[in-house]
Amino acid sequence: MIKKFILGTFLSIFFLLPVAAFAQIYVGAGPEYVLPMGELNERNKSAIGVSVQLENRYICQFWYGIRFDYIPFDKKEGLLEGLTYFKNGFYISPEFRYNFVGGDCRKYDWIPYAQGLLTLSSIGNTDEFSRLGVGGALGAGIAYSFSMFNLCWMLDLNAMYSAPNFLYRADGRSSLQSINVGLTLSVRL
Repeated sequence: MIKKFILGTFLSIFFLLPVAAFAQIYVGAGPEYVLPMGELNERNKSAIGVSVQLENRYICQFWYGIRFDYIPFDKKEGLLEGLTYFKNGFYISPEFRYNFVGGDCRKYDWIPYAQGLLTLSSIGNTDEFSRLGVGGALGAGIAYSFSMFNLCWMLDLNAMYSAPNFLYRADGRSSLQSINVGLTLSVRL
């Protein structure tokens, strides 16, 4: 798991560094609350995870980057013996945002947006199937920008429908679906 995280971080930095001299690169992290849906809701409790993101915000209305999520899951109380449940999820997602503001983001403190993610997931379960999954997420949020300690900061509240293994998963593995609500604090590098 750690090797995947390090590799993903390295690749993210490698692909975003060539534009760093001309762009606004932000790094951020924060908690997320995961509300299970569907079969996940039948077997697992709500969870609190963490997300880390690296974004290029040079083009005012279109931001892109990469996001890492880690979510530890707990099984529901009274789950019947023999039923599988999810133990954890690690997601690496290219992320794209469209901001609903004019052409100059510096005019706005509050920035509403829509976002889409394509997700490569590693989902731990009590079954013996492959952890690998491919899926995505769609959501919306609002970001508040401010200055502190001579740095540009952004506080970001978002909610998204996440299905990290709906495009590809092992045969016999169920699709994981949830509503994720996150709060991220990011700073411009």
